[in-house]
Amino acid sequence: MKYKITYTVTFLTFLFTSIPCTAQFSSLSQLAQGDLVTFSPIREIDDDIFGYIAIYSLGEVDDKLSYEYVILDNNLNEVSNGTFKDTRYRNVIPRFLAPQLLGQKLLLTKTNTGLFGNSKIFVSSRFIDLETNTVESPFYLKDNTIIDGERDAKGLGKEQRKTRFVDLLIPSENGFITYPIDKVGRDNSRIYNAIKFYNLDRELIWEYDYNPYKVEHDKSIVYIDENYLLLSFHNKSNNNNRLFLKRIDLKTGREDFSYMIEDNSSTYNHTFEAKIIDGKTYLLGKIGKYSWSGYDYKRAAGFFKLILDEEGQEISKKYLLWKDMTNKLPINKNGKMAKGYRLHAKEYFISDTGSMAILTEKLKEGYDLLLGVSKVKTTDLVLFQLDENFGLGEVLEIEKDKSKWQASDYLYSQYINDGEDVVFFYKDYKEDEATSDKNWIMGIVTIIDGTIKEETISISSEDHFIFPYIAKEGYVLFREFNKDQDYDEIRLEQINY
Repeated sequence: MKYKITYTVTFLTFLFTSIPCTAQFSSLSQLAQGDLVTFSPIREIDDDIFGYIAIYSLGEVDDKLSYEYVILDNNLNEVSNGTFKDTRYRNVIPRFLAPQLLGQKLLLTKTNTGLFGNSKIFVSSRFIDLETNTVESPFYLKDNTIIDGERDAKGLGKEQRKTRFVDLLIPSENGFITYPIDKVGRDNSRIYNAIKFYNLDRELIWEYDYNPYKVEHDKSIVYIDENYLLLSFHNKSNNNNRLFLKRIDLKTGREDFSYMIEDNSSTYNHTFEAKIIDGKTYLLGKIGKYSWSGYDYKRAAGFFKLILDEEGQEISKKYLLWKDMTNKLPINKNGKMAKGYRLHAKEYFISDTGSMAILTEKLKEGYDLLLGVSKVKTTDLVLFQLDENFGLGEVLEIEKDKSKWQASDYLYSQYINDGEDVVFFYKDYKEDEATSDKNWIMGIVTIIDGTIKEETISISSEDHFIFPYIAKEGYVLFREFNKDQDYDEIRLEQINY
């Protein structure tokens, strides 16, 4: 299937149509008292957008930090609100992470980071029950074990300097997974080698030892749904430098299979995203010339696709090298483009039909001798269509003005039409050809039934900042605010696919 390329540049009034819902806008500056400290989408387990949460600081009350929260649905109707208090810790910066909806409970996690380095960093969590509109008591993890309540502020700094790990919670169907990570990237093979699954009542259901031989390693969760978890496990021991993909059954905690992707005799390193469709495991990613230390984008050689069956047996494994793309893209066999730019992968798209595409961005790193700092330049986005045989289909180059000092202009993506199609968004500080004025625009690119359509809209304002957020399928949410926060409005706009 080949993409048909369609370009359309239009203004906001033509791109968007009216919204058939109860609420189209809301004022964050009037929803609650206090100072707004967090506004974030609320995702469900399947990545759909349930709504949004706004959290306001009410200051200190009885030596505690007091907050008010307001929860909106995905039409911006208010569905819940309430207050809670947290212990005040000195010399730390508190920050709320994006919440996740688990059934009818909202998992809300707050990080506390020390003012003077990351040795003092810890998290705490709590549930908000949307059915009863109650805020449950907080809890945290210590030594990968759940502790009810809050940490004692007395002696906390000394304790945290001795603690090497931050225990994160990964939401799953009807529960969550505890996932310890090292604060400074040191080897943790002799301490924590287990993933634990708890239900919504915080009861331990199972524990999985992913590193029974206690070898030096890196790990990352690359995919999770209601049934399975996919874990990338890199064995970095001196005699056995191997990369595995492990599939774990979320109902039982048992390992279904462990597939070796590479070892020290491999030609390439691999970096990838994964997805399970109808029992098959799909991997899509980039490859680089093999190095003991792992994938390095400066050594990138091209793309790869891997499909495994339910038993972890290889169905298909294919590579697509830069040298095979030179007839459609100005790139050499080492991955370099004009002026020293390289392609940095931003998103790997695997639709529920198994079709694939890869979004990259031209990136160049350098060093500013005058300022003594590293600098990054980015320019055009490049979208690759991949056919069923992993051959290169159409290549779409989305022109952007050069951006300095920021790693990317890419915003986010979203699967649409029951997972069969995709839309992604980017920003660009673009110069007007007629006036030479520069204004912010947002680009919207859809891939629907093999047709790519690109649209751009202006998001510049003389009086306000405008920032887009992910919204329910077919919409985008714009937040428009000024620096004093006395004007802070959000509105839903429907995308005219």
